[in-house]
Amino acid sequence: MAAGLEVSIDDGLATVTLCRKGGNRLSWALLGALHDTARDLAERAAVRAVLLTAQGRDFSRGADLTDADLAERMRTDAGRAVADLGRRLIDAWAELPQPTVAGLRGWVVGGAVGLALACDLRIAAPDTRFSLPEIDRAMHLGWGIIPRLVAEFGPHTARWLALTGESIAADRLPVGAVHVDGAVVRDAAALARDLADKPPLAARSIKATLRAASDAHLDAARDDAAHFATTVQSRDFAEGIAAFFEKRAPRYEGR
Repeated sequence: MAAGLEVSIDDGLATVTLCRKGGNRLSWALLGALHDTARDLAERAAVRAVLLTAQGRDFSRGADLTDADLAERMRTDAGRAVADLGRRLIDAWAELPQPTVAGLRGWVVGGAVGLALACDLRIAAPDTRFSLPEIDRAMHLGWGIIPRLVAEFGPHTARWLALTGESIAADRLPVGAVHVDGAVVRDAAALARDLADKPPLAARSIKATLRAASDAHLDAARDDAAHFATTVQSRDFAEGIAAFFEKRAPRYEGR
């Protein structure tokens, strides 16, 4: 286990489990560990499927704003290091050659939504809720999440999540975007095991073709880092973060 992440491999199935106290919030170290794990698994020919899941009540409550390392990088160079690592992390999971399954429960927030979107299939517990609160922190929603959101959940749902900041229950998402099941861990693991038992060459080639067919939408995210930098340097961003920690309504000025 490193940085709140556990990885196990059993008969071709790699299970990656978020296990960080406090809602599996994404610290700088955990973001790095998730990126490096995906890159490592991509090179393992013996791994035929990957399951991404989590311990505790929530899959992940998003970025850990109390993490000193993450906060320092947000303050330095307009947060470009955070924008860059987040984009590389989501891309690394989306580009895994093996079929991937996300087992979701509780809150799936911010960057964690990007992780779920990067997986090929998603199984969620009935209590699962997706939330993108970045707009209420005066932040651009980066990491290439918006194009994936449109591609996976459809444009209307994407607009609602990204522009309102309101959460959406998994069972209210478009049919097929997420499979809702009560026994999320067992059924996500069973699905991942079934995928691991498929012919690996066929599974990888089919996934590669599916990815090629859907990657055109990612051009829309080419300016994500610049947009992210613009927002995190604003007074509105500072006000949004201050209001979050002070548990009060923010007062935005548009600058």
